[in-house]
Amino acid sequence: MSNFKALDQLLTGLEPRTSLQFHAAKESTPPALPLSVRTTWFRILDERIQRGEIKSISPVGFAVYAVIKSFSQIDTGIACVSHETIGKLTGLSRSTVIRAVQALMKHQWIRDADADTPASRHGRTKRYVVIERLLARAADTGEVVGEVVWTNVPRLQRTTESALKEFCQTGELPVRIAYHRHLRVTEFEETYMVTHSPGPTPNR
Repeated sequence: MSNFKALDQLLTGLEPRTSLQFHAAKESTPPALPLSVRTTWFRILDERIQRGEIKSISPVGFAVYAVIKSFSQIDTGIACVSHETIGKLTGLSRSTVIRAVQALMKHQWIRDADADTPASRHGRTKRYVVIERLLARAADTGEVVGEVVWTNVPRLQRTTESALKEFCQTGELPVRIAYHRHLRVTEFEETYMVTHSPGPTPNR
């Protein structure tokens, strides 16, 4: 395979740009077209990282968290993945994975989606929901005045961000954000419903 270009060639003068390069697995044999690439991705809130929360779950726990979050279904946020699969993808033993999952639950990075169902109905594949958390600060002083908590649903990410921005200005949080997809004759119609509670707003 050919070498990648040096970073200074790609980002001359630190300009905000990138460069796509393709390196064939067999250099002398161009691949047949069309090709496919997997472009799905997920975000991790930098605040939790930068306030040192990885210390509570350990780097091993963070690796397990990343695997679980990568399995989150786009419409529901539920991640279906077994301890064996997590171990295979991280190189960890099953017992280490189990301890890491327990730590993630203890420190509220994830929760068991089947916690309310009888244990006898649980299979080898576990179902988890990722918990997102952000500190709320006073805009003028930076003083921490509370915390906003919600469950991760990739499909609702932008809607959730808009609701958070609205909360920062109005003090109103939605009690429910729902996603609906309706099949029309020729296309899907997607709608997002944000329901607010008429409760009191924070003191200013």
